[in-house]
Amino acid sequence: MGGNGGMITFGAVDTTNCDLDVNYVPLTSESYWQFSIDGFAIGRSSAEKKEDVISDTGTSFIGAPSCVMEAVVRRTNAQYDYENQLYVVDCSTMKTQPDAEFTINGVKYNITSEEYILDLELGNGKCALAFFHLISMGFGPAWILGDPWIRTYCNIYDIGQSRIGFAKAKHSEF
Repeated sequence: MGGNGGMITFGAVDTTNCDLDVNYVPLTSESYWQFSIDGFAIGRSSAEKKEDVISDTGTSFIGAPSCVMEAVVRRTNAQYDYENQLYVVDCSTMKTQPDAEFTINGVKYNITSEEYILDLELGNGKCALAFFHLISMGFGPAWILGDPWIRTYCNIYDIGQSRIGFAKAKHSEF
């Protein structure tokens, strides 16, 4: 969580900060850049279920269905921090937790624990688990892919062809 807020490129694909290999996915709704995922896995827990998701630049964490959240909490040994209203893990595990893996249109996308565990200076050696329970109640997407997703994968919005593309982000040291 440094001071670098990211980049935006209009009218082209940013080949400086994004890999050249772009995988495009058809939108299921153009209102919210909504598309489908085929499944999710973390550690040995996996679920193959086609669900709608949105990639959202305005959401700091990943919103997941309750059954998935239970698996994420179990696999990461997270505890709920009532004071801060989020799940936490020991900061010492930031680099050793399992990858979160999304399958989208047959392609696997990994998010390392360094992207989904955040040092928000909570104290007591605790870091935030950047996942939250998303209750869609049958309306809207089952998932919201927020900042951990967007830090890991460049999002290429192609409104002309009703699709969204993903390319691995290239991170440079400042």
